Amino acid sequence: GMILFVNGPAAQTPFINQACAQHIKMILIDSPATGVNRGCQSSFIGADHYHLGVEDGRWLIAHPPASGSKQVGIVTQPPGEYASTDARVRGFTQTVTAAGYQVVATAVTNLSLDTTRTEVTNMVTAHPDLGAIFSANGAMGDGTEQALKNNHRIVQLTLDGFLNDIPSIIN
Repeated sequence: GMILFVNGPAAQTPFINQACAQHIKMILIDSPATGVNRGCQSSFIGADHYHLGVEDGRWLIAHPPASGSKQVGIVTQPPGEYASTDARVRGFTQTVTAAGYQVVATAVTNLSLDTTRTEVTNMVTAHPDLGAIFSANGAMGDGTEQALKNNHRIVQLTLDGFLNDIPSIIN
């Protein structure tokens, strides 16, 4: 058997289906894989990613930016790359837009610190009235944090909470 963290289901689905054809049992962790043959997955362990996005949205509504701005930016990966990321963004977006916030920009990036930092810097430059930015996972949150390092008027929200993020959270 295998335990898999599906790190980009499009790339791993053929491998998973090949292993399934050899009757190898699999447990998928965190992100479901799309296109996996029926019966290949023995179990799935993961969070309710949609609800995680909703919770971040509720936090923002309860703690609005000091600027009063209801403009929000989203930092995410290409749609369809991770079902978990898509669900987080959907939960967050639906929650904040129902409360009167407006998503004015979306930066589509990869997990690269440099690419994310550049995309978020461009987003902030193009939308100077942003009140908050939601990064759909911790790695993108790190790039967002670097882009906002000296910008304390924009609220940053992210998910995952990697141990190496603790100093950034404290500061």
